[in-house]
Amino acid sequence: MEYLERELMRLSIMLLLVLVNVCHGCREQERIALLQLKDSINHPNGSSLPSWEDWDGEEPTDCCEWEGVECNATTRRIIKLSLNSTREYELGDWYLNTSMFLPFESLVNLDLTNNVLLGCIENEGFEKLSRLSNLHILDLSENYFNNRILSSLNGLSSLKTLRLYDNNLTGQVYIEDFDSLNNLKELNISWNRLESIVSREGFEKLSGLSNLQILDLSSNSHNNSILSSLSGLSSLNTLKLQQNNLIGQLYIQDFNDLNNLKELDISRNDLASIITREDFFHASSLITSLKLSGSTTQNFQLAYTSLRLLILLRVELGDEEFKLDGEIEDNSYGASCTSLSSFSDSSLKMMT
Repeated sequence: MEYLERELMRLSIMLLLVLVNVCHGCREQERIALLQLKDSINHPNGSSLPSWEDWDGEEPTDCCEWEGVECNATTRRIIKLSLNSTREYELGDWYLNTSMFLPFESLVNLDLTNNVLLGCIENEGFEKLSRLSNLHILDLSENYFNNRILSSLNGLSSLKTLRLYDNNLTGQVYIEDFDSLNNLKELNISWNRLESIVSREGFEKLSGLSNLQILDLSSNSHNNSILSSLSGLSSLNTLKLQQNNLIGQLYIQDFNDLNNLKELDISRNDLASIITREDFFHASSLITSLKLSGSTTQNFQLAYTSLRLLILLRVELGDEEFKLDGEIEDNSYGASCTSLSSFSDSSLKMMT
């Protein structure tokens, strides 16, 4: 009997602690961390996040209901912080203290887009976030981060999506800075001023990103040499290279090592010709979406060995000439060729 009483007392105390900790919806330590984060965002005299108030009259507020905050319905832990465009531009540059996010142990998605972020305070860089083992999505786009941010992100092995578009990344990016991001599926570093992806040790393949499926390098200054740097991305299915410095002649077989590539965007470059030779058919047989809009391409020649390519291939052209070089092996599928006639403003020529 005495044992049962002790057990009931123990369970009652545990239940009371849980109720106190999850009082009014959210965890107390996370509520405190949010209020500290608000102070940092508004320093020195901003007024953002007015809903982030500790008390509503005589009652504490539920921080799970605050603007930009999403909690797990069961645990009431914060899983998403949408803080895009939160800091007022007039307040000037913001240097981040990433330790402020450590209390959010279940955080999955952190969006800090467009917050005048210039960097992190000393010894408080993004490497601190490696303790957040559930962090899958990190969006730091439309800020002022330079290349130094990349090495601090390298330890975030839990990341599946990393977006850094429209920052101050320039010149060379080192492959080693991505070594530990082996769970990454989407990487967006578009709208920067990047020129190349190189290795400090001369190794030119991004093989560490073995799970990467979407890579957006658009609106940078990459030239044709970027293609060899990408050859280790065996899981890649979407590659965006529009509006770079690709010039001259481009062979689709340059993408042969990208075994799963389905969508390729090389529009708005200065390509004189794009050719697939019959003896290098592998890559072109997999690509189902090829975008060339706004390109200066004058000659597009595609050699094919089976009609399946014609069925799968979707090409977006402006006024350029489109040539298909080959013979249809099975005329029973001839009707499928009519799908190509839907390409507006394009000249289609069958060359046999």
